[in-house]
Amino acid sequence: MARKRKEEEAIYSCINACTIPITVGGKVVHKLFKSAGEVEMSEVKMAEGGLGNSDCMLSVPKGTIVPHHFTPENDTAYDDREDQITNPVDYINDDCDLKLIAELMVDENWFSDETATKDGKLVVVKTDVQVACNSIKEQLGEDASLLLEDGESMGRVKALNALMALGKDEAETRKKLFAILKEGKVKIFKGAQTKALAERILEEELYEVEEN
Repeated sequence: MARKRKEEEAIYSCINACTIPITVGGKVVHKLFKSAGEVEMSEVKMAEGGLGNSDCMLSVPKGTIVPHHFTPENDTAYDDREDQITNPVDYINDDCDLKLIAELMVDENWFSDETATKDGKLVVVKTDVQVACNSIKEQLGEDASLLLEDGESMGRVKALNALMALGKDEAETRKKLFAILKEGKVKIFKGAQTKALAERILEEELYEVEEN
């Protein structure tokens, strides 16, 4: 059962030393994190200002996907982790998010390597993370998965799907799409495919794309 949410910030401690991008003052910087165990064993250095909690603790907004080598330290972080692996579709915005959540699932032993015997030897056909990614993609659906692989954001995928379903049928949808393009003073061939019309609307930023 998920713990009761109390904090708006999710707090994690680093397990393995690493460098990850974080946002500081609105800018993305790459920061080196030490493992929490390393900091705990360096009380002298901490007293001298050499190492401190900021060197091993990561605080992020609620709902943020954090790499699996950071462990939850407060209720919000625990709840986020639980929700991210049980409802991955609600969190995935790009291919990076997909892989991060897949790694979290593997940590829970939900997936293992897919193996086969070749020339009398056991070989790995797909790694456990690849198997987890494929499972998540099944939840996303084929169209969304293909766009995600092409580098599209889930926000754009959802916007495209919304535009493609504006009318009760394709004829009405096309009429509404042409109306948006006309209002935006964008010209396009009348015979263009419906999907091409929707994509042109997004390219011209005539429809709002929600990234979260």
